[in-house]
Amino acid sequence: MKMGLSLMNDMLFWTKIYKSVQVNKLTAKSSSGKRNGDRFVSSEEQHELLDKMIADLTRPAISSQPINTDHAWAVMQQKMQAQDASKRKFVMPSTGNEVRLMPVLIRVAAVFILALAAYFMFRYEASPEYISVAAESNMGVQSVELPDGSKVYLREGASVTYPDVFADDERRITFEGEAFFEITADPSKPFRIMAGPVGVEVLGTSFNLDACPGKDQVVLSLHTGQVLFYSIDPENGEMLEKVMLKPGQSGIYSCSSGLLQRALIMEPNHLAWKSGVLEFNDTPLDEVLQLLSEHYNVVFHCEHPAPGDLKLTATFDNEPIATVVESISLIFGFEGCEADTLVTLK
Repeated sequence: MKMGLSLMNDMLFWTKIYKSVQVNKLTAKSSSGKRNGDRFVSSEEQHELLDKMIADLTRPAISSQPINTDHAWAVMQQKMQAQDASKRKFVMPSTGNEVRLMPVLIRVAAVFILALAAYFMFRYEASPEYISVAAESNMGVQSVELPDGSKVYLREGASVTYPDVFADDERRITFEGEAFFEITADPSKPFRIMAGPVGVEVLGTSFNLDACPGKDQVVLSLHTGQVLFYSIDPENGEMLEKVMLKPGQSGIYSCSSGLLQRALIMEPNHLAWKSGVLEFNDTPLDEVLQLLSEHYNVVFHCEHPAPGDLKLTATFDNEPIATVVESISLIFGFEGCEADTLVTLK
């Protein structure tokens, strides 16, 4: 009876040993090359350790003394747990302090994920938003300050579109209509204006740009600094002709012919829309009426048979249209009559 119980105990013991060996062999294969202490432990070394453990435990079975299987199994489990714990740790060579590998890896992964998230968040937030401003009719000149401190004075009907933050290498905006630009100097960031068929590139200057849709000409009149004025190929957006302008010069682009030329500023009232000051010096009356018509947005009808033979020398400084009509009537002996936007000179 005792022999039968001993045999059963032995069979249970070796069954436990066999299952543990199989489990540890699978673990050894899957964790081959993992750190043990401060070095890597191969699967062959783990097999040798298991064989040695089995040999140590089976050594009492050869003697004549009966085997205490419960004690042997407890010893076996302790050694296996100690071996397993050693595989989950590594030793820092400089200090000898033990650090668990998994928490370190988790911290590293967390830092990496946070850095990656911050990068994409920065990229998303760095994408500029575009702002469009249009000058409404009958609201006078509208001033717009750009992100770099540059100022744009929009004439009625003009519009400008710009980013809330300029790029690192340039300051680019789109524009149509007529406006006066005061560009803040920044040699590291050229200022570029895209205005339909033409482009403007400056570093720091002031100029008037008339790029109204429907007109045959686009005219840039330079006041300070230097400006590169050029035409654009509508198919690929590349630069075609270009002229470098100096103060007192104009760049004139013909929309019909596509030609670009340089000329002196001949029109003294090209900034009258901004300043409100109109100056005439022995100017033919028909030219005067044409300019007044554009400036005040009215239509003149002159019953004099040859208004071009009459010439006007006068200055009007922000005067209302009624005062201007009254002055012209007194100078030439006309009778002026206003009806909404129609002005008749008899």
